[in-house]
Amino acid sequence: GDARAVALQAGLEVSLPTALELLKFSATPQRASAEAGLPAPPAFLEALAAEALDGLVAFRVTEGDALRGVLAELVARLRVDVDRVATLVVDQMQPLADGLHRRVRELCEAAKAQPPDETRLAQEVALLAARADVAEELARLAMHLHRMDEVLAAPASSGQGRTLEFIGQELLREFTTIGSKIVSHEGASIVIDAKGTLERIREQVSN
Repeated sequence: GDARAVALQAGLEVSLPTALELLKFSATPQRASAEAGLPAPPAFLEALAAEALDGLVAFRVTEGDALRGVLAELVARLRVDVDRVATLVVDQMQPLADGLHRRVRELCEAAKAQPPDETRLAQEVALLAARADVAEELARLAMHLHRMDEVLAAPASSGQGRTLEFIGQELLREFTTIGSKIVSHEGASIVIDAKGTLERIREQVSN
């Protein structure tokens, strides 16, 4: 109180120390204080610093658990999108074949030309199927999601955020490739949803 009054008379503004400042003060080697002839910090200060540190650690643990839960939910949502893509790829092959046959017939009728034989049409359908094949992308997505599960399940350690960020980039790359191959509006919608989920994962990881 006296120190604050003297400071105010001198035109200085004095504020109470923060918990971090108290922690820094208590961490100062007592040897230096003794050598300078200064009194050791009071016992209550060390207890206060320890309490503040324990509170900080507990808060970080709680925050980390909550963040892990949010990320796990987002990963589960991505898995749903992967399953939807896998189902869609199988289901879109027949409509592609039917659409190709219909379009060829329409063009041939308009040009009064003989339609190609079925063998030739089958070859074109096979080419379409090959372009729309996303089996490799789906396999890599499954691998990346499994790796993300492992990181989230592991004890907290330095570098986990960077690892999750890298996995997120790889997932985005695979979904982008899938989006370039899928021809249906439903498939494009799934890819957009997945990219939105990945953006939320990126935001959470940056925290």
